Amino acid sequence: TVGEIPRPEGPGALALVTGFLLTLAFFLAVAAAALAFLPATVARLCEVATALPGRALLMGFLGLATLAGLVPVSAMTLVGLPLLPVVVLLIIAGWTLGYLLGAYVIARQILAQVQGKTPGTGASLAALAGALVVLALLNFIPVLGWILNLAVVFLGLGAIALALMARVTAGTEGAAA
Repeated sequence: TVGEIPRPEGPGALALVTGFLLTLAFFLAVAAAALAFLPATVARLCEVATALPGRALLMGFLGLATLAGLVPVSAMTLVGLPLLPVVVLLIIAGWTLGYLLGAYVIARQILAQVQGKTPGTGASLAALAGALVVLALLNFIPVLGWILNLAVVFLGLGAIALALMARVTAGTEGAAA
């Protein structure tokens, strides 16, 4: 009909698959770099997440809420306004690293249960790739999918927050002694 505005088409299937594969490659590259350069830190974060999963989920929620709360606080102050992009980057980095660590912890735990021993780096990365694919597919389940993905972010971010809190409190106790 006359005057009808054509609807723009969304991205094609090839673009979606390419985007997914690039995201998966990025996550695996970050994980490989962390395992290569910070193996002790990653192992400690995994221990925290597996030993205290409930506390890690709660601290992840509080940590993400704190980071999100920094946006309006930064926007209201003259000093914080120029730092607003840094705060947004912190939120993105926290979300990404939390998601990656949470997926890694879950994948590693499942693999350890199946193998009966602690998996090596290569097996852990392969399990992480599988976990990331499963988590991506979970997003297609309405409501439940994004809740489970958010729980993975909370688990990883909470483990990071708990490890940072333990390090800070250990530093203040050592300084007081």
